Amino acid sequence: MPADEHSFFLERVAAIRALILDAFSPRTLRQFCQDRPDFRPLLDEFGEGAGLADMAEAVITHCEKKVLFRALLAEIERVNPRQFERHRPAIYGGAAALCPEPVVSLAALPGWVDREGEMDLFWQMLAGERPQRLLRVLDGGERGKTWLLWRMAYECGQQGVPVALLDFDESRANPPLTDVRSVARQVRRCLGERCTPALCAAEKEIAGGRLPSGPDGDAALGRALVADLAALGRAVVLVDTFERAVQRPDLQAICGWLERWLFDALRYDLPQTLVVVAGRPEPECRRFFQPPPPWGFLVVALDRLAPFSDKEILEHCRLRGLNVTPADTAFLQIARLSPARMAQAADWLEQAQRGGAR
Repeated sequence: MPADEHSFFLERVAAIRALILDAFSPRTLRQFCQDRPDFRPLLDEFGEGAGLADMAEAVITHCEKKVLFRALLAEIERVNPRQFERHRPAIYGGAAALCPEPVVSLAALPGWVDREGEMDLFWQMLAGERPQRLLRVLDGGERGKTWLLWRMAYECGQQGVPVALLDFDESRANPPLTDVRSVARQVRRCLGERCTPALCAAEKEIAGGRLPSGPDGDAALGRALVADLAALGRAVVLVDTFERAVQRPDLQAICGWLERWLFDALRYDLPQTLVVVAGRPEPECRRFFQPPPPWGFLVVALDRLAPFSDKEILEHCRLRGLNVTPADTAFLQIARLSPARMAQAADWLEQAQRGGAR
């Protein structure tokens, strides 16, 4: 979070309060807080028969104490986009858009090791040292695909490269990606409003009813996505758990939209954008790339991630402050199975060693 972000919101408490009053009734605000762990403690403060004004004041105070204004606004935008767009000018005014929060923090990558070859390929493609613009990673479960994409996101953040992460795993995505508007909204949140003026404008048009939702609205969001990414120059879009998108009938519109406005746009409109698509090699996922689509010549297939060596496993443990030696054959045998098993075994070992046992 930018250092001055909380102060930015504190100066706009009146506008945020007005948004809460227009976006909710007492019943819906109570349900809103019930459904979100960050706001659930407010239920004890509301009491029976509390009025909306008092409830809104409690929400404001809670956000002040817990630094939750960004989270509150993001959730209100999701559940009541029409009211959010009405109040957006009063909240943000003419100020420069707030910087987005890091897509992935270092805390999500404890003891990162290896994948130097994959990361070298990623940076070569982003730098334009290779002509391809889409890196495809199809491999089985627990092979480290998500960690690899998180590492890419983290390093992009460190290097100042705009990056958006789209994850179709509902257990990780919050909110989940369910339609084209949710995908566009996630891109905008990752890149920040300053970097996505066209997407912001298109969302506002749809929310205000000046553009219809459905195919016309989706096309407007697609054109806006291309315009914003093209204006950025170098940018990265990471797509994780892609097999779920192509497998689920209710997400087919998203797949078509990504192909039309992102993958195919790499040919002419987005020469400096790099897209990474990761998923399991399910039949539906493979069929999406076969026969080669018009943009197929831009794809680099990285369809097998090797398990870690014993040396890399020991280095992972060392970075996490764990006492493991080559003699710990049982631990190494488990860790060799997959990167996910390695991390799980290290988690178990960390708990055991902290508790004074092995």
